[in-house]
Amino acid sequence: MKLFSRTNYGKIKLKNRIAIAPMGMKTDIDGYISKRNIEFYRRIAEGGAGLINIGCAMCIQKYETRPTWAMDNFFQMAEYGQLVDSCHAYGAKVVSQLTVGLGRVAYADRIEEAPYGPSENPLRGNPSIYTKEFTKEQIAEVVRAYGEAALLLKKAGVDGIEMHAYGGYLFDQFMTSTWNRRTDEYGGSLRNRMRFVIECLHEARKTCGEDFTIAAKVTVDHRIPKPGYRTIDEGIEMCKILEEEGIDAIHVDTGCYERYYCQIPSVYEEKGMELDVIRKIRQNVTVPLMGQGKLNDPAIAEAVLQEGALEVVALGHQMLADPDWPEKVKEGRVKEINYCIGCNECMYMAVLGKNRPCAVNPLSGHELEYPTARAKKTKRLLVIGGGPAGINAALTAAGRGIEVDLWERNSYLGGNLAAAGAPEFKADVHRYLDNLIYRLNQSDDRVKLNKFASKEDILKENVDNVILATGSDPIMIPLEKTDNSKVSVITSNECLLNLKEIGEEVVVIGGGLVGCETALHLDRMENVKRVVIVEALDSLLKTAKHFGSNDHSLKDMMKASNIEAITSAKVRRITENGISYEKEESVMEISCDTVVMAVGFRSNNRLEDDIWDQVANVRTVGDAVAPRKVLNAVHEGFHAARVLK
Repeated sequence: MKLFSRTNYGKIKLKNRIAIAPMGMKTDIDGYISKRNIEFYRRIAEGGAGLINIGCAMCIQKYETRPTWAMDNFFQMAEYGQLVDSCHAYGAKVVSQLTVGLGRVAYADRIEEAPYGPSENPLRGNPSIYTKEFTKEQIAEVVRAYGEAALLLKKAGVDGIEMHAYGGYLFDQFMTSTWNRRTDEYGGSLRNRMRFVIECLHEARKTCGEDFTIAAKVTVDHRIPKPGYRTIDEGIEMCKILEEEGIDAIHVDTGCYERYYCQIPSVYEEKGMELDVIRKIRQNVTVPLMGQGKLNDPAIAEAVLQEGALEVVALGHQMLADPDWPEKVKEGRVKEINYCIGCNECMYMAVLGKNRPCAVNPLSGHELEYPTARAKKTKRLLVIGGGPAGINAALTAAGRGIEVDLWERNSYLGGNLAAAGAPEFKADVHRYLDNLIYRLNQSDDRVKLNKFASKEDILKENVDNVILATGSDPIMIPLEKTDNSKVSVITSNECLLNLKEIGEEVVVIGGGLVGCETALHLDRMENVKRVVIVEALDSLLKTAKHFGSNDHSLKDMMKASNIEAITSAKVRRITENGISYEKEESVMEISCDTVVMAVGFRSNNRLEDDIWDQVANVRTVGDAVAPRKVLNAVHEGFHAARVLK
């Protein structure tokens, strides 16, 4: 496979063509790389990646509150050096992003803390505060700091740097006319707007020498059809200029915060979502290219390399989900890959102040904290429920040498995740579930389907440890129904799993995450002619708690669909040929032949009270505790099995 052939990325010789994409993995507030960070990247190198691309370091902290690691003094080098050495031990090479700042996408809640930018622009996260405009003297100071920081990174042992010039961050703000309205030599033409980046490139070259690789990650298309944002035509010219100015390699990207899912893809995007622009850049420059955009399907990654569109494939969140992706692909163990589901909980949790957990891999970023040693006391475990919580508990316990029986009441595994992954636009979730089931079938765990667990059945097993992963059931609102009604009422799960017949005209009650995804699934069905959502709140997705890129993408999908939405409305009854609802003190009707309930879930945890006093150790996990997310189910199942003695 070409994935595992050697290549040059700038002046760096790589053992293969697989990189971890740069991500903000900062966990400590002091600006230094921590032991947790070192172990995270060491684990990626151990998994077989040829290039470790570390998230950005800040070259100067004078003009902006530090958003990430810093590299502006000698003492920050030691931990960087240890990180580099730990990756070099596996034959991986290391590149560190180097940034001048975030500009308008940094956050500040006081004018005194306002960051700097090319022009005055409202902050993305707090529009009441504007960036301060850099003077030419300040720009010159930052340029000098950039060269000094690049040299410190070189001394720390990195094999190269990647200029952080993408995604609407500060470098990109200078290069983009909608944010750069300067009239001096740093504004106006594309080359003038690129002057700051080019000066930093030359300064880093001056301090680090010709033998040191300097790459740039650039946004070649903002994917926003409005004047002032970059189109691919300008992106091509930008890459040509960078090549002329001596850049060693280019990391191609798309999107920005205003089109977030094009920058940080969600579950809803298609594989290879950036290949259209990557191919156009390839036709216009000769320097090595690294690309990304949901290339975690091994067949797609290989095909992209075979056609010559890229020299290096970058995997981001996939490496959080499974750092062994390279080794598993190399050894033909593709079915064992723990696939990223595009939930972006890693990003969402980081926004909330967490240490960037991965929903489907509890060990990611916590390799040091969560040991999974062989159990000393527990010999047997009974797991009730075969959803993500139960399967992860069973797999974790089996890995610790514990004998496991898993009972599932349905004829299939997956619980509510099976329904969540049913729409074609949720293929990432479906593939993750397939992986879980495959691994479970390959294990020594004893699995019984169609096994309803009663108190008596559990006690007959005579076990000391029971994990209840019994999940949650869809809520059915008790609506009055006309005696002669021809309308069928089903749950969202029954709809998504095709367990009940669906008519041509469908009303979905509930406009939250499940309701909107169910409506989109129905909208794409050939036999369905009309889909209407009725939501009690004043807007759709108001209760959804997910990351911005997922939210942006789903809302754009809803806008592009044929779905009708009625908000601030309450369904009153099922009529003979549809439903009646109340809105603004008026009662109206909608004709339909199917009503889908998508109003939430209720925990199924009655067994907890039944067996609590009769089994030594009972743990309830996942939706059985409260209906929540995949992250909660996976992590709670994992930890419940991990801490068994």
